Amino acid sequence: HDKYLYIIQFWFPYLFGIAYVYSVMNLTRQIIHEKVTRLKEFMKIMGLANWQHWTTWFARSFAVLLIVSIMNTILLKAEFKEGISVLSKSNSTLVFAILLLYGLHLITFAFLCSTLFSSG
Repeated sequence: HDKYLYIIQFWFPYLFGIAYVYSVMNLTRQIIHEKVTRLKEFMKIMGLANWQHWTTWFARSFAVLLIVSIMNTILLKAEFKEGISVLSKSNSTLVFAILLLYGLHLITFAFLCSTLFSSG
């Protein structure tokens, strides 16, 4: 009976399924909703450049996924019982960097998915 294998099988699907996938689905839904209501067109009329619009979406999404990455790093490094954690021998900074890069990848993927849809 391996406690490490039990903990890793239990925590990884929940952490990535709930935290990251929900954030990407929500971001894609909000961008598509903005397309449907034509808010981007109104902002362009008022003088907002296209790069400013996408930078704002990126910064907003990055802030959310930064918090998610911090919380996931804490959960993966926390010791639950008898000194056992999911990633006990890994460096916290490296785990955080990998999760943050994964979040950046998901933001760009959400941007790609949002361009494929024209209506909600």
